[in-house]
Amino acid sequence: MNKFIRNKTSKSTSCLYPLNTTMIKNRVLLVVSSIIVACMIYIFDPMQSEWYPKCLFLKLTGFQCPGCGTGRAIYALLHGEFTKALILNPFLFFSQPYIIALLILKNTNTSTERMSKVVHHRYVTYAYLGVMICWWIGRNII
Repeated sequence: MNKFIRNKTSKSTSCLYPLNTTMIKNRVLLVVSSIIVACMIYIFDPMQSEWYPKCLFLKLTGFQCPGCGTGRAIYALLHGEFTKALILNPFLFFSQPYIIALLILKNTNTSTERMSKVVHHRYVTYAYLGVMICWWIGRNII
């Protein structure tokens, strides 16, 4: 039995093409590896474990990067400590919708052309980068 994915090439037409087994393997690998990483973060506290990677930017400059505290924030989220996670890295919460939208566009064929235009629009990208730079500077001043 042939499996097909619907590919929206334009607003008025759509075509079917065979489901690529490499694409399926990549998606399964992404899901399985994400579950493994989430389990490892859930089990091992980043503050207690020595094997968690330390921020190279922090070690070299003494300043925190926009991602500093993300591992600890994810650990707190997985344990239901939302307030602690928000305190550790508020930028993680701001970034999640944008990152999820990028992942959906990259890994599925169900995304719409309008969603792609919005997520990849240069003003959206500039705004995201602007907020990230402001967060980067602001967290080191305060």
